[in-house]
Amino acid sequence: MTTSTNTVLINEQKGTTMNPASPSTYKINLETTTGRATQALYDLDKSFIGTEDYMGLCFFWAYDVGSRNRLLLRNASVAQKKRVHKLLLEAGASTVSTPGPHWRWFDRSSAFDEIVEKVFGSSE
Repeated sequence: MTTSTNTVLINEQKGTTMNPASPSTYKINLETTTGRATQALYDLDKSFIGTEDYMGLCFFWAYDVGSRNRLLLRNASVAQKKRVHKLLLEAGASTVSTPGPHWRWFDRSSAFDEIVEKVFGSSE
């Protein structure tokens, strides 16, 4: 275990919690997690779509966002997806939910297209 992990365990045993506003040095390498652990992270992130807790792992857009936007978002880094998601929240974009298994995404709007353009730049 690393020192930072040991520190967290000690803090949890003392009944204290870390300040969620403080920067964290934790990183999860998804290339080294098991399939079950990775799926659990994706499922958790799906539940965060439309909230400030979104981690940048799963899709938050519908198929009808247009082929260019779909390609850009599908190939985006975690940081890029988080930025687009955050800007959509700030713009007040609405989300749509499916019946059955929980899945939510942002409605396509002019704000959606403008935000993707802002994050990824012009196609020309």
